[in-house]
Amino acid sequence: MKSTIEGLEKELIPMKEEVFVYYDQRREMLKQKEAAQYCISKLRQTFVEMNGMYDEYVSLLSNAKELARNKDVAALWKLSHQQVEEFMSEWNHPYVKTFRTNYKFSILPSLSDRWLSRDGRIGFGDDD
Repeated sequence: MKSTIEGLEKELIPMKEEVFVYYDQRREMLKQKEAAQYCISKLRQTFVEMNGMYDEYVSLLSNAKELARNKDVAALWKLSHQQVEEFMSEWNHPYVKTFRTNYKFSILPSLSDRWLSRDGRIGFGDDD
């Protein structure tokens, strides 16, 4: 009986080592799963933010179209001035450089594709 127990214990040692290997693999998989979930949640948050910005821009454009349709020049000027002030306050903010970076990588290529200068005016051949 004692020899049977010793034989079973010897068989048990490699099985225990295999279990530890599986525990390590499981721990690594859980880390990867957590990282993937974090990435997915960040992407969802970005998607929600981008949809909010899109809705804001659509609302702004429809408001401007309505003011133009009604030929309300004073209200259009006020709306334009307000948008310029918002843009400039974000552009000149001393601690936030992401706005400028995003502008350079997303807006400037779009302006260039439409042959417009950096400030959105019609570009001429010598303007970068």
